[in-house]
Amino acid sequence: MKNKGFKIKFLMLGWLIVIVLIAITAIITTLTGKTDNTFTIISIIVSFASFIATSFFSISIYNHNTSLRSQNDEIRRQTNTVSRRGELFRNLQFIAGNYSIIDFVDHMLMFDESDRYIKRLIETNDFTFYLLEHGIEKEKVLKNLKDYTFITVKIPIKIVEGKAINKISIHKIKFVKDTATYNLAPSENDTANALIIYNENDHRQEAVINLIVNKDSELYNSGVLNLYQKIKITLTMESLLNVAIAGSIELYFTNPEKIEKSGANKYKINSSQFQLIGKPKLNIGREYEIE
Repeated sequence: MKNKGFKIKFLMLGWLIVIVLIAITAIITTLTGKTDNTFTIISIIVSFASFIATSFFSISIYNHNTSLRSQNDEIRRQTNTVSRRGELFRNLQFIAGNYSIIDFVDHMLMFDESDRYIKRLIETNDFTFYLLEHGIEKEKVLKNLKDYTFITVKIPIKIVEGKAINKISIHKIKFVKDTATYNLAPSENDTANALIIYNENDHRQEAVINLIVNKDSELYNSGVLNLYQKIKITLTMESLLNVAIAGSIELYFTNPEKIEKSGANKYKINSSQFQLIGKPKLNIGREYEIE
């Protein structure tokens, strides 16, 4: 407002100077008797003054519009910032109340995979529910089935925190057997999921994980008891509302392990340790990436 009053005063001062110049010109021309050029000089002065006034007025309007535009941009930025903060806060509230954390409990079963499911794997070429031993390529598996052993691991799961579970993605599994370590992971550019089933006898959910190892691997020998010191599973748990959280679960077993009548190795879980390795994320339309 101060700048606006200053501009008006300056404009009035300019017009006052022009009027004084016209009056002086008229007096001088009257005294000298050169009245023929009086109107010409006055016209030139008036035209010049009008040009200056018009230019000054245009500049004033331009400055005003520039200032107004800057103020609007600043208001818009502040509004967008507030909106983003509000959206972020709402997302955090949603994530905080809708994640899911599971634990593997009671026992673990390990046995040869059914031929029916191996046949389905060949027909569909779908490795979504399979983890491969380090060095194995899925193309070679499809061409030479006899060179590989197919194993199924079944573990009861319990929701220890949060909402119902929707999906369990397995990033890698590490078996420690005697002095050897065996690492399994999804095939390249793929994601492996655990199949979640409901056991009607025990009335609880179970996670089914399928493994593919080399035929000569000592990870698992069918028909005999395979003893493991530890199994570490790195996974992502996703709730029904698509909130995902990454962690790792280490399983420790107690003796005696035993072989069931079906030939499956059964291990009693003595300890299950969960470690959080990723922040909860809203996981709509994309896979969770561990940082």
